[in-house]
Amino acid sequence: MIEIKKLSSGYRNDEIIKDIDLTINDGSLTVLIGPNGSGKSTLLKTLCAQIKPAKGDIFIDGSDIRQIKPVQRAKMMSYLPQGTPLGETTVERYVLYGRYPYSAWPKNYSKEDRIMAAKAIERFGLTELSAKPLSCLSGGERQKAALALAFCQNSKNVLMDEPASFLDISAQFELMNLLRSFADEGKAVCAVLHDIPMALGFADSIAVMEKGRIAFFGAPQDAVQSGVIDKVFSVKVECIEGHFICRPK
Repeated sequence: MIEIKKLSSGYRNDEIIKDIDLTINDGSLTVLIGPNGSGKSTLLKTLCAQIKPAKGDIFIDGSDIRQIKPVQRAKMMSYLPQGTPLGETTVERYVLYGRYPYSAWPKNYSKEDRIMAAKAIERFGLTELSAKPLSCLSGGERQKAALALAFCQNSKNVLMDEPASFLDISAQFELMNLLRSFADEGKAVCAVLHDIPMALGFADSIAVMEKGRIAFFGAPQDAVQSGVIDKVFSVKVECIEGHFICRPK
């Protein structure tokens, strides 16, 4: 579980997010939505300690993030930034990076590390691609490799910044089902998404960000009924026969 209390953060003297209160619960998928520049990525980077907060508190599984050493934090939280991985590193080697917090220096992978990586690769349907370089994979396959790394890292809290970007619609649904499975296994999952109907259809909780603040946090249906999404995005969201539809006003 990740608890955020009165959190403000940004870059140098530019405060991007302000007075954020948010709880990402175990066993749930929380989705952040909001216009470009609303602070979604800044919030995730602050949660994973890439940006130092200006004020406020972050607790990971009850522990103050300021008191958690980087290696221990990596065991508690996975963070997947925007974009899919590239390069000539093979899928197997890339997924093994998830075992870095558990490996002694120098980074010699143990038998247990390799077993964990193999399980992650199999789970995400990448076994036949394990020896291939990431550069030879499709965008959807690379995104699966990133998820496999997060699974291999075996952290209870998972943060993902726009994991569905550049994926076709079929790959997006597959990705969301994988995120859903993470949450169903007890992990606290938080993802930034741009597809509003997709977010509403899969999330347990929706956080709507506007100008660096949380404009709404709650159940997807409540977000729609409140009209906050219509206001923030200048659209009209409807639920028709259990399916969310987003239309221009």
